[in-house]
Amino acid sequence: MPSKAITTAEAKRKTRIYLAIGALSLIILLATLSVAGQQQTLRCDRLASGEIDCVIKNSILGVIILGEKTISGAKAASIGQQCPDVDCTYRIEMYSPQGMIPVNEKYSSNYEQQLRIKDELNKFFTDNTSSFVQLREETNPYLIGAVVLVFLLIWIYLGYLIWQVHHPKVEE
Repeated sequence: MPSKAITTAEAKRKTRIYLAIGALSLIILLATLSVAGQQQTLRCDRLASGEIDCVIKNSILGVIILGEKTISGAKAASIGQQCPDVDCTYRIEMYSPQGMIPVNEKYSSNYEQQLRIKDELNKFFTDNTSSFVQLREETNPYLIGAVVLVFLLIWIYLGYLIWQVHHPKVEE
């Protein structure tokens, strides 16, 4: 015989607790996606005048734009270095009429990656046959999928607990 839904003060209290846990898990999911889901896209276009303009976009999962920076008249790319201690960190910087402009404010310890990016950008600057170059730093899609999966499992379990509170087993 199927159980009949009952609503007691205890069931209401437990339901509110489970909903609060669900809301907290949603806040944690959104915070995780806003940090782990950040992407940076660098696109440099060769204009008809021969000048090169670069646009750097920071976004969350490519959907929510956090910021955009334009570098007009870019000439070349180099690697900036910061060595406060024994270990050095690096970032890509662009030469332009406005001076040296960092592509990313944060420094990275991955020198080889920075070197590959610099070489690809400088190849574009010297090769007049290319009309644009685009580089994208993305979050691992498996990480995003895992975060969403954990969130869904939590919500499914909370839904089950809420159902169980309102439909207790009746002993015959």
